[in-house]
Amino acid sequence: MASHPERGVVPALLCTLCILRVVTLLLVSGALSMEESRHEVVMELQGANVSLTCSNKTWSELFYVIWRIAAGHSPCEIQQNDEGDNRNTCKGGVALLNTSSGQPYLLIPHFSPRHEGLYQCEASYLGMGDYRNISLVLSVAPRVSAWLEWAGSSRVALCVAEDGKPAATLSWRNTGNLTANTTTTQGPPGASVTVRSTLELPGDGAGWEGVRCVVAHPSLEREVTMRPADSGREAGRGLWVVLLLSAVTVLATLGALYVSRNHLTALRRCWRSVCRSSPEAPPLEAPPPESVLVDDLQPYACYHQRVNPLYVSSADLLK
Repeated sequence: MASHPERGVVPALLCTLCILRVVTLLLVSGALSMEESRHEVVMELQGANVSLTCSNKTWSELFYVIWRIAAGHSPCEIQQNDEGDNRNTCKGGVALLNTSSGQPYLLIPHFSPRHEGLYQCEASYLGMGDYRNISLVLSVAPRVSAWLEWAGSSRVALCVAEDGKPAATLSWRNTGNLTANTTTTQGPPGASVTVRSTLELPGDGAGWEGVRCVVAHPSLEREVTMRPADSGREAGRGLWVVLLLSAVTVLATLGALYVSRNHLTALRRCWRSVCRSSPEAPPLEAPPPESVLVDDLQPYACYHQRVNPLYVSSADLLK
């Protein structure tokens, strides 16, 4: 019976290839298992476009990249290998993109509370691998304020960071040996947090004008330093003073108007009585005729008187 050596060579080659593939996978998996799993917390502002990277390698070195996302109400997964095969079950524009140099990164557009959650990444390359756990948290800037108020006979400085996420950090400067009391109020898991810090000042607080409250938060580019403003009892006193002065001004104005009105009425009555008791002025006489008119008529009168006697005497003569 003739032997066929080629029949034994093919299985040997196939077995060698299988062994090499298994060894490669074991090396990769071993590298991944030996690689320390990094757990990070990343905070982003609402509305920002978030970019997450799993490895600093490019596709010229990578075998595949896998992102497993547990955020919102619908977990999803994105896979891509060095041959360009891509599988994406995520929604809302979440996708695996590449930089100009060929480095893959995960894009989360318009970050919002529904994107908060755990992002797990696995990147494989020859002999090594990267594995990351990223907790993506929405960062909300707190509303900060600081003021002074009275607690009995003592002066108290207060500093509050309201509705921040995560909780803000409050501290005091120029306080000497004074100790602050800080309390934190938080709602349901994932809700905003309010932090309140109080600092009791000795006596009436005189000499402590340099006290400052410092607020630190991931959403703030730098720390916020505030000087506590006067309020509380002093603000109440100021308000009462303003109200009292306003009331006095209104009453004074009304009183002045009332007195002025009474005086005007009395003056009117006096004027009327004085006018009625005074004698009536004599009526004005018509001006006499101007003398020039009399002079103009005088010649006629004289002529009439001269002519009439002659006329009468002539008549008498005719008789």
